[in-house]
Amino acid sequence: MAASIIALIATFAGGLIGAGGSLATQRLSLHATAQQREAERQANLRNERKATLVEFLDAVQLVERLVDRRWRTGNTPGEAGDAIHRLWLQQKILEIIGGHDLRVASLGFCLRLSDGLFDQQKRDYSKLGQFLEEDRNNLLRAARRELDIPDRA
Repeated sequence: MAASIIALIATFAGGLIGAGGSLATQRLSLHATAQQREAERQANLRNERKATLVEFLDAVQLVERLVDRRWRTGNTPGEAGDAIHRLWLQQKILEIIGGHDLRVASLGFCLRLSDGLFDQQKRDYSKLGQFLEEDRNNLLRAARRELDIPDRA
């Protein structure tokens, strides 16, 4: 009888140990899956921000070309209205998805581009780069931070 009680206790203990190991494995697996889902979510958000930044920079590039033409010729190009509208639309999208630094920098650069495109005073074309440089650099620095890209020294 004592042998059967020992056998019963041993069987019961083995079952408990097996169940405990199974539960621990399941818990670790669920934790790893949750971490994996969070990493995927973060990667998707970063990719979305990157795509939005590329769209914004495409609109910036068009307006920069028009500002260049405006400063060279003294005339506001006919397509300036549509281009600046697209730029401001992209900037509003950055207002929604971007962090504080990116929102501030994109707003500053859009205002600078608008001034360069529509300000009626005659500009010295040789100073166009200088006119845009600080706000452009602020924007690019903020975009790199937004995407976790290290700033170059």
